[in-house]
Amino acid sequence: MLEIELSKEKFYIPENWSEVPVKSLPKLLESVFVAQATPETYHQILRLTLGISDTTWGRFCYHYFRKDLPEDTRKQNAEILHNLLMMVGWMWTEEMTTRPFDTVKVGTEEWVLFEENLTSMSFGELSDAYIHLLAFTKQLVEGDERLHHLIATICRPRKEGDYTQDTHWNGDHRIPYNAHAVKEMSKKVALLPEGTKVAIMVYFAGSVKQLFEQYDLMETGVESVGEDDYPGQGLIKNQHLLAEKGIFGNLDQTKQANIHDVFLFLEEHRKDMKAQAENQKAE
Repeated sequence: MLEIELSKEKFYIPENWSEVPVKSLPKLLESVFVAQATPETYHQILRLTLGISDTTWGRFCYHYFRKDLPEDTRKQNAEILHNLLMMVGWMWTEEMTTRPFDTVKVGTEEWVLFEENLTSMSFGELSDAYIHLLAFTKQLVEGDERLHHLIATICRPRKEGDYTQDTHWNGDHRIPYNAHAVKEMSKKVALLPEGTKVAIMVYFAGSVKQLFEQYDLMETGVESVGEDDYPGQGLIKNQHLLAEKGIFGNLDQTKQANIHDVFLFLEEHRKDMKAQAENQKAE
């Protein structure tokens, strides 16, 4: 946290997403990623970042920019405001990889967000969620339908019973993923506040980027998960190719495999294929 002083009062500016208070996060993310870039929006971002009310922010603006101030003073104060905005410039460039909140209220149910670093996510769930993310950001289907599908895929009601004592528990607190239930569940997601939906999307996007950076998956001998002709092409191809080889079992079992296990195999396979190609060149 950066400590600053305004009107002889101390305030703290977060230096990453994990330092932003949870209560301010949804509205702040909405202002950064959804709202139109206007002076009013930037004021809103600074106000939420500092954790102060509309009334207090209005008082600051009056103190620093009232019309009876000398022009030079107002220009100096404008520079202070500009510098404040620069202090939060990381918001437009830094990925969110920590959970903005553990659960979200959807109607009368409590839905749980996925674990950080996608530790308990399956290959099938990751593939479907990634496709929804790309379809939404590219607006392949106009509107928020695919955003709602994304959230219904990665956020689900909590499991019932004493599941943590199960010796086969994989660390996932959510009910098992069911692709066929997503469309119906997404109707409930549509009722969530816009800022909450954006927070979940940004968290998933940052987590996926972190996942791809963890593994060297380009130019694999199986199928690259990099550039695609259509959203998720490489992931879908790998599901079928791995199932054909029986690495993780049949297609359904491959989809249920942990994403880190799958990516680790693909990375090691790439290394083996690269070494084999280098050996052939040396012969």
